[in-house]
Amino acid sequence: MWKGIRWTAFSVLLAISILFAVKGVQVWLMRHATEPVAIHFYFFEIAESVLPGNLVSYAVAFFVAAFITAVAAFAFIARRLFGF
Repeated sequence: MWKGIRWTAFSVLLAISILFAVKGVQVWLMRHATEPVAIHFYFFEIAESVLPGNLVSYAVAFFVAAFITAVAAFAFIARRLFGF
């Protein structure tokens, strides 16, 4: 039973990590905007109007969130992959 939970948690966290990374790329590509931009993360509104100078900070934050969730995901299956 524990193996199924472990792989389910890995899959869910990895999917969330991919969503964070995709959103980070989307925000990164908007960094040349000239007007304030609203940032939405699927069902949530993160910021109503982000100034163009702060878009890079938001993109980096999404990339950091993607990295942290990916590390958490692989922590569930580290024993299976690396033997510890």
